[in-house]
Amino acid sequence: MSKRFRFTSSFILAALLFGVAASGQQVRFDSVTPTLVHARGGDHIRINGQYFETPFCFFPDCPLARVTIDGVNAQIWVFSDTVLEVVTPAHVPGTASIVFYPQFQTAATFPNAITYVTDIPTLSGSVRALLASTILLIGALASRK
Repeated sequence: MSKRFRFTSSFILAALLFGVAASGQQVRFDSVTPTLVHARGGDHIRINGQYFETPFCFFPDCPLARVTIDGVNAQIWVFSDTVLEVVTPAHVPGTASIVFYPQFQTAATFPNAITYVTDIPTLSGSVRALLASTILLIGALASRK
């Protein structure tokens, strides 16, 4: 009976320390935010999905899992079973696929998940002011009816 207890305790300890996947499910990607990133790299993206199951990776460059973007290693944080954060490496403009390599599961690919651009479009101050004024004007006209 003591041998069985030792085996069970050892397995539980290994599961806690090394992240044995409890569910046995294949990693699934649901979404990436934002989908536009700068070609120079360094943008933080959030990947939502399921079954990431890599414990103890609340620090950069987690040794228990890795992410590549078009084959280039990216800095990764595993926040939970459903959330990853990745820092994008530099890349030429265009679409890129993300691959997550969990410790004890098959790698999962999110094809064409992000688009690298040289300039991320933003609204300038004058365009923002014009847009805000237009919204106020439409609201005022709508309230007159």
